[in-house]
This record gives sequence, structure tokens and C-alpha cells, in this order.
Amino acid sequence: MALTIMATCSECRTYFPLDVDFDMKEIVCPACGHAQTGFTEGDVETMQRVAASQRKSSIASLVAFGIGMVAFLAFAACSWSGEYDEDSLVSVGLPVLSVIAAIVALVFGYLGSAKRFICEF
Repeated sequence: MALTIMATCSECRTYFPLDVDFDMKEIVCPACGHAQTGFTEGDVETMQRVAASQRKSSIASLVAFGIGMVAFLAFAACSWSGEYDEDSLVSVGLPVLSVIAAIVALVFGYLGSAKRFICEF
């Protein structure tokens, strides 16, 4: 599986996307032709492992956001209709659930975007 990272050439300062794969022998700048040896197999495995965990964190963030939105909309619908008791689960549980889901979404969103790989050669 190829992974795309951003690369910067040290000679011409060109910033371009680079597809990293196991069989990559060297990195070549598309603007000036400057070349350097590619990544080791361990480096590529590490980048792919981090990218996979970031994808999982992003999906978890979206799921938590969706749960929070459903809980908040359910609370809003019940409160606008006036058909709930102030001490019931609807008046206390749904807002608490939406706040907790928002915090979880923020944490997983941060984990999903915390680490970026940039190659300068």
C-alpha cells in the first residue's frame, strides 16, 4: 500500500507529494532532478502503521461526533415539545452524553491528525 507524504527538495525548495512504497529505491525531485536514496523498510512500516492508527482515530472521532449530534438533537426535540420531566434521563442524560461525545470526538480528532511525515532531502 502506497502512502503519500509531502517532500521538500533541499536544492530547489520544491514542495511536492511523494508516494512512499517498499520498492522505492530513491527519491527524485520532479523540478531539478536532485536524488537521494529511498526509505528503509522499517521507516516505511512505521509510516504505514502510524497512518493506519490515524485513520482509525479519525473514524472513531466521526462516530463519536455522530453519537453526540444524535443525543443533542434528541434532547432538543424533547425539550421543544415539552413532553419530558426535568428530572428524567432525557433532561440530564442526553446533554451529558452529547458533551462526553464531543470531548471524545475532540480527543480522537487530535490523535487522528497529530503526526505528519515530511521528507526533506
